[in-house]
Amino acid sequence: MRFHASTGDLRHLHRLKGTVIPGWESPRSATRSCIPTREPNWPKTVAPDLRTGQQGEPVFLLTRKSSRVRLVLGGLGVCVWIAFGVVGTFSDSYSDAGPGGVFEVSYERPNPARTELQHNLGWFWIDTSIHNRKTVAGSTVYDVDYEFDAYGRRIVSDAIDPPDAVREKHVIFVGGSFAMGHGVSGDKTLPARLQLQLPDHRVYNYAKSGHSPSHVRRLLDVKDLRDEIPEKRGIMIYSYIDDQLKRVAITPSVTSWSKGNFPYYTVAPNGSLHYGGLYRHSMPRRFLVHRSLAAVGLARLAIVDRLFASPADTLDLATRLLADTARAYRRQFDSNEFYVMFHPDNDTTQVEVSRALHRLGVKTIDLGLTEAEFDRKSLCFEHDGHPNDQGNEVLATHLAEHLRARGIVDGHGPV
Repeated sequence: MRFHASTGDLRHLHRLKGTVIPGWESPRSATRSCIPTREPNWPKTVAPDLRTGQQGEPVFLLTRKSSRVRLVLGGLGVCVWIAFGVVGTFSDSYSDAGPGGVFEVSYERPNPARTELQHNLGWFWIDTSIHNRKTVAGSTVYDVDYEFDAYGRRIVSDAIDPPDAVREKHVIFVGGSFAMGHGVSGDKTLPARLQLQLPDHRVYNYAKSGHSPSHVRRLLDVKDLRDEIPEKRGIMIYSYIDDQLKRVAITPSVTSWSKGNFPYYTVAPNGSLHYGGLYRHSMPRRFLVHRSLAAVGLARLAIVDRLFASPADTLDLATRLLADTARAYRRQFDSNEFYVMFHPDNDTTQVEVSRALHRLGVKTIDLGLTEAEFDRKSLCFEHDGHPNDQGNEVLATHLAEHLRARGIVDGHGPV
């Protein structure tokens, strides 16, 4: 006699190894006969003991009908999961309550032009005001407004940059939140403080919180900065921190707050860079997976990010993007110099990135500040890590000294 096991009994198949069950010719044929080709003949409340071939205690059997029910319920659960992940994708506000406190962002003056430009640049704001507030345990870490002009640059007061001041050269800052001045007013940012150190230059702040090498490369494809910057001689400084590698790879943790509005680049077989559009449009299935992971809190886990990004490939892509950005900047501004600046206390990947950039011919700036010269406890926001106004003042002073010492700028500008 040969009996048939239901789907629910297949969990016992690992016990069949090396065992001949009465009524079956061999373990191999027994395994084959356990494939449920039809409903079992015995009562649904009684299952055989696969170890002895005898009838066992009454148990619940998973039949085809109950399998289909569970499948449907599982499918509905996945749909709800994904729906929660996509909620807020098109929202103009953002709020996150995580281990680091409550983080809120709201747009005070949403502008249609900003939305149109986002289709080309992704995470970019023009002619708008953004309110940003962060609290930890009921205590405010910062509560600030970011003002951006019609070109998407951070606005500073006339006291920092008088409109009638004549400047001979430019310094263009690009990069993420450390350069934009996350948590501080426009006059307290690193570029604004550097403006006071270099009176012969006009310092422009194109940086945005969350930006990466992908954004800056895309910026120079979409915009000709010569139409926006009258000073044709100068330098561009990209502000680098470790976290930007995840943004290049666009991992689940990044998608959880960027909503997929990031430029998506890949390296073609011939080594050139390929732009595929915004991530949520070019990789829709993967984007939904990321948002689903974010909906249940799994996107915060570092191990989940590592499943979606190879460190070696990400490093290669990021440095290629920066090298290509340097070439694009030189094409627009007649061979002006491009630099990548490493922030202090963000040196986990600095050595690897610096070596890769030097191989590609990209110049770097390392301020080399010790812990005593840049004390995080006093120069960065508590529970946050971004430089406060005093921290930006220290960075600007050391950066100006570094640029002069290397001959990149002097009293009259870049040489």
